[in-house]
Amino acid sequence: MKIYVLDELCNGCKLCLKKCKFNAIEIINHKAKINSNCTYCGICVENCPKKAIILEILEEKIGETQGDIWIYLEKSYSGAVIEPSLELLTRAREIKKKNSNVTGIYVGNELENLEINKVMEAGAEGLIRVQDSQLSNYDVILYSKVLNWLINEKKPSTFLFPATEIGRDLAPRLATMLGTGLTADCTELSIDLQTGLLIQTRPAFGGDLMASIICPNKRPQMATVRPHSYKVSNFSTNNFYDELILLPDQFKLRNYSTFKLINRKPIETVFPKIENEKILVSVGRGIGSKENVDVVYDFAKTIGAGIACSRPIVDNGWLPHELQVGLSGKVVAPKIYIALGISGSIQHIVGMQSSEYIIAVNKDQFAPIFKIAHLGIVGDIKKVLPKLPKLISKA
Repeated sequence: MKIYVLDELCNGCKLCLKKCKFNAIEIINHKAKINSNCTYCGICVENCPKKAIILEILEEKIGETQGDIWIYLEKSYSGAVIEPSLELLTRAREIKKKNSNVTGIYVGNELENLEINKVMEAGAEGLIRVQDSQLSNYDVILYSKVLNWLINEKKPSTFLFPATEIGRDLAPRLATMLGTGLTADCTELSIDLQTGLLIQTRPAFGGDLMASIICPNKRPQMATVRPHSYKVSNFSTNNFYDELILLPDQFKLRNYSTFKLINRKPIETVFPKIENEKILVSVGRGIGSKENVDVVYDFAKTIGAGIACSRPIVDNGWLPHELQVGLSGKVVAPKIYIALGISGSIQHIVGMQSSEYIIAVNKDQFAPIFKIAHLGIVGDIKKVLPKLPKLISKA
């Protein structure tokens, strides 16, 4: 955008100065001048009686791209490609245009053949590996520089990252280096088949609405996607390509690292990770008391389920944040999700709507959770709880 004042029309009336909320206009020699505080809101343009202020929206030409969708392959410390990366490969394969390819992008040390096969089965039509012992440990500065170089060489249309700790660290830095946009923490992806634009959907305004965002003028289109937003499927791929790129000398000749890894120690937690549970029993405000939470916890253990909760339970201090499902918690997709006393706000639903089978128990027959539940029970939780094992066996 570009904004400027036509001196020959400006009469120095100061109306624009009064209307500007950002102190972006000064009067110099009886003429309005716009300074660096300007946010291009356009209110001065609308209120200038002399039409002396011009706001130009400049169309940017998109650079030439190959149209391919890239997926960042994050590897766990055990050497396996993490599930959220495989989920994105599957989703990209489902929504891609016919003339584009889904390519897994790996930066690190060696990737075993077993992991390459997993990547191919999850939906990748190709793999690009930048490998070197110098890349053994994740380093955001070095990794972002390598990926920036690779993108400028290959010119993909889209680059997707899982919204993990590493994805949320790496993707924004890379987007800034590339001068492109990034939509963070998406829960849904689709592609407009006419324009080829990636439609990136994420909760906005505290989860009160879902915003669909596009990036029409910059490439690559970039997004991070919440883990467990999709299921991994199996694909057969003909003509799978695997391109191995050794780390260029330009990255070897300089030490970009800002830290030295001395040791690794797993984080010890009291509860198992809820995103790995096959069955989850989740409690909400309707559970009533901390004592009732303890009862449900004991029940969950008897059926081999994990325990989870909605935000009010965490806010009350009844369960830790690591067990919270939803917009400000985790996204889960168990085989069975049992919601006890959870009303079903959009903030919670975005965290569990991909569950295979949802059982909801609530006293309020109009609770929104019933709209997405496969089985809804209106009743008192204490009376329903003893009957749940039989219902679960039928699910």
